[in-house]
Formats: sequence, structure tokens, C-alpha cells
Amino acid sequence: MSTTATADLYGTTGRTINGDPFGDPIRPRWELRAVGADRPITIIDVQHTVATMLRTLRAALSPDAHGDTIAADLRATVAEISDAARRWARADIPLTGALAELSIGFDTLLADLSATCRDNRSLRAGTTRVLSMHSQVSGAIAISYADHTADSTPDDIGCQRRALADALLLGRAEVREVAAFDIPVTDRWQVIAVSTTPLVGPRRVKGSLTECVHDVLGNHVLPLLSDNGGSILVPISCDADIVGDAQRTEIAERAGIDLVFTSTVGPAETLPAMAEQSDVLVDLTRGMGVTTGSFTLDDLAVEYQMTRPGPGRDRLTALIAPLGTEPELLHTLRTYLASGLDRRATAKALAVHPNTVDNRMIRVASILDLDLARPEAMVLIRSALLAESSCGHRPSR
Repeated sequence: MSTTATADLYGTTGRTINGDPFGDPIRPRWELRAVGADRPITIIDVQHTVATMLRTLRAALSPDAHGDTIAADLRATVAEISDAARRWARADIPLTGALAELSIGFDTLLADLSATCRDNRSLRAGTTRVLSMHSQVSGAIAISYADHTADSTPDDIGCQRRALADALLLGRAEVREVAAFDIPVTDRWQVIAVSTTPLVGPRRVKGSLTECVHDVLGNHVLPLLSDNGGSILVPISCDADIVGDAQRTEIAERAGIDLVFTSTVGPAETLPAMAEQSDVLVDLTRGMGVTTGSFTLDDLAVEYQMTRPGPGRDRLTALIAPLGTEPELLHTLRTYLASGLDRRATAKALAVHPNTVDNRMIRVASILDLDLARPEAMVLIRSALLAESSCGHRPSR
């Protein structure tokens, strides 16, 4: 992120009150939102919290600010940021990421201070205050993360379970090792690949995605999850143990997000191969714009075959290749398809006028030499986009 963009984000560039850059609190562009109540916490929420914190601390840098007021404001800010940091830690936001966002915010304060102070004495005093504030706030964040680690992973059991799940998926561990965590040793397993999409609107969130998975499926499963999804390993003693759409729906409601599950069931010795197949299937759903549902290979057999290497896929990707140099048109086309061919919904998603969507789609039709009014042309384009998406690199688990 550039310095200009950072300053703009935190709403401080060039702002003054009666000639004083920090005379009164200035409302930041990004307000702190109520997080955790309707969606997973992400690094964006860290940025919002830092922006709101700067609004309070900025007042303390006013030459007229009283010492007692400064101390009280700083204590309150440290308490609030400590609570926020505990939520970040529970949401698996990396400590390094949180501290990096904090540093960006304080760098913005120092830059504005340097640019607007009237004399060196004021600059030295202001810089000392900013550095002191930074030290106290960053210390509070670090302590909150340390407390969370101590409370949530006694004897590192949580980390050990995640490490075992990862090793099983990579074929670097024996299934019998799950017995150490009171998980049944079975000959059949289900590997679920998970894709997440935050929901819009108020939702009641009852914990992190991993916590919600354990609440619904029990502690005998091995989830390896982040905000973006991941994998769940499920031991299967009988067919009733297979996780279906009812459980996916309950987990999604608890976590306040849309979920896609793609799963494969097979022998324990084929866990890595099952994980690979489930990952390929979840990638297919992303390419199709699917944001909710449970799928197996039987459900996606046609789409799966369409994306396998071969002359068929090569012809489909060649069809869409002319848009490779037109990322704006390609993005518009994908959004148009994901919006059910609705020009107004597409325009809203892209934040443009519907006429702009029409103009872009005319250009798409011209470049691809297709009549988009024909249903078979849209089916062909969907297939080509799906084949094209399968040629990319999948992010690591």
C-alpha cells in the first residue's frame, strides 16, 4: 500500500482544524464496524479499528490537550484495542498483520505531524507522544494475542491436531495417529474441501468457523480451516457418519457465512488423493460462481470432465483467449453470468451504470464473434470460462 493511499485510508492527509492538524477528532473515512455479529473477522476489520483509534488519539496531539485528558483517553483506547485484539486472535488474524496495520496508522500520524508542525519544539513533543502511544498500543495487542494462545491451546493440543490433519492430507502421517486425540481409527474417511463467502446483512455469529464445525460435527473431526475455507477430515464408521448438506447448512448459519462443501469418501490410505479431488471440485464451484451447497463428483461429473487436460479443454480455452488482454471485459462477463444475465444486478456489483454493462457486453460479443442473445452461445461461454479457470494455479491449503 502506498503512502498516499495509506494516508487517505486513515483520513488524515492535509486535514487541519483552525490551523492545528490535530486540534479536534477528525472522522476517519473508514469507520469501525460492529464485527463478529454478521460475518467473519478479517484484516479489513483491523484497519477499521486502527482508523477509529487514530480518531481518538489524534486529539491527544493537540497543543491544547490537557495531560489528564490525554492519559484517560489513552487508557480507554488501550483497553478497547486489547478487546479488539482478542477477537482478531480468535479469528486467526496473524499478529504480524495486526501490528503492520498499526504501524501504518502511526506512520500516517507522524507524517502529518512532520508536515504541519509550526516549529521544531512542537515536532519533538508530538513525535515523543506518538512513539509512546505506539509502544503502549502495540504492547497491548501483543499481550492479548499471548493471552489468547495460553487460553485456547493448552499443551498445544489445537496446534497438534492441525499439524496432524495437514500431515494426513499430505500423506506424511499414519491414520492410526488420530487415536492420540480420541478420534476413532477407521478404514474409511471423508475429505471435505470448504469454500466460504461472507453474507451481507445482520447474522448471529456463534464462533469461528472451526468452532462452528466442532459444535455441529463434534470433536472427532479434524478441521484445517481459515477465513477463506480449507479442509475437514471425517472418520467414517458407517454411512450415517457421512457429512451432508444439513450439517453444512447448520455450520453456515452458525458461522454467518455461505459455505460450499465438496467431498470425497474412500479408503484411509487414499487420503491425499481424496483431498486433491475435493480441492479440484471446490475450484470448479468457484469457477461456476457457486457460493452455497454440497457437492460430490457425481454432481459435477460433466463440469469436471470439461476441465480435464485434453483437446476439448484446449478448444474451450482458445475460445475465451481473446479476452485475456481485456481484464475489465473478462471481469464484466464473469459478473454478468454470476448475476443471472441481469444487466442491472451486474451494474450494481461493478458499481457502474447499466449502459456501461451493455457497452462492455457488446464489445465482448464482437471480440468473441458470438451472438450473446443465443442461449447456446452463453452455454459455450460458461463452459469456456470454466475450462479457463481450471488452468490457473490453486492456492495452497
